[in-house]
Amino acid sequence: MIAPEFITANQFALELAKQEITLATAFIGITISFTKDLLKRVHPVAALLLAASWIAFCVSISAGTKHIGALARGLEAAGAQASTASAAGTLKLYADSLAKGVVDTTARWHEILARVGLEISPVAHEHGMKQDAYFLYGVVLAILYGIFAALLPKPGSPPAAAATAGDGTGSEVSGGGVH
Repeated sequence: MIAPEFITANQFALELAKQEITLATAFIGITISFTKDLLKRVHPVAALLLAASWIAFCVSISAGTKHIGALARGLEAAGAQASTASAAGTLKLYADSLAKGVVDTTARWHEILARVGLEISPVAHEHGMKQDAYFLYGVVLAILYGIFAALLPKPGSPPAAAATAGDGTGSEVSGGGVH
């Protein structure tokens, strides 16, 4: 029987992966639908940040789907392995590895736990970490896009110095004296 903690951990990882895929897809879909309007009115640096966020979100979606697949395969394998191993057998394997002088006990313990279905597989963990990292990159790039789009001059707008230099009518006050 698979440990309930393992099933709960898999369910949590699955829900997180699905939520990140949904949010990344929604961001890409919403921003693409407004791309024609957005890119005409933003600085090229902001447009590059938006494109970089799309790439990061796409990598996150890809890693998320791989993560979900690895979770499913790990759960399936854990079910098969858990039926042949018991908790006492797991502890005996660990004790035997210590008795034989295994140097890297942490790696050995993780290997034993994974073998009997008590730990998320390293492949699933790797894809999950990659999904989380690229999702975070996408969010940061999207925030930077918003900041740069708001602060940088829009294409075709006059430079800031020319806009504040005056209106060219000669009505500016100069020096405070009569000339």
